[in-house]
Amino acid sequence: MSPPPNGPSKGTNAPPPNAPTNAKSPAKSDDNKWDNMLGESSPEMSPEIARALLAMNPSLREQGMNTKAVLSQSRQAQTGKVAPAAPAQKIAPPKGGDIRVNEAGEKFRLMLAAEEAEVDAELKRLEQKRANLRNEMRERFASWLNGKDPELLSPYTQQLLQTEKAFLEKVGFNLTWFSAYQKTHPN
Repeated sequence: MSPPPNGPSKGTNAPPPNAPTNAKSPAKSDDNKWDNMLGESSPEMSPEIARALLAMNPSLREQGMNTKAVLSQSRQAQTGKVAPAAPAQKIAPPKGGDIRVNEAGEKFRLMLAAEEAEVDAELKRLEQKRANLRNEMRERFASWLNGKDPELLSPYTQQLLQTEKAFLEKVGFNLTWFSAYQKTHPN
């Protein structure tokens, strides 16, 4: 009896050429199972996925990438061919609810800077008001003292200067300043 035309002879252990095998071939891996189930060898990236990728990674946008460029790179990676890259078109940020992370960060940085500038201006205004108030109190005290005891000889005046030393230092009153004041404001 002769062996069948498509099968091996009785003496060999090799399976027939059209019989299914359980051994994995190196060309096919488990990674391709899902692709094979879809009936495609490598499905293309959808524009929605490319937009999501750009939204998650703003540095791609900073490099000039847009949806079209990401899709093109995806196709090139799938085919293994590297075509000359088309220059990425700069696009305006989308209007509406699609806000990129770096735009949101910039928005809040600008808001903070504006608020801080407003607070700094208010602080400067208040510091000037404080300085003016201290100058006014020093002038008033000097005017009162110049009218009551210009020579500062009274024991009451000496006790007042000692007791109110902290206040007088705070408003910038000292004997040198008082002498200069008396020259410009005689009794």
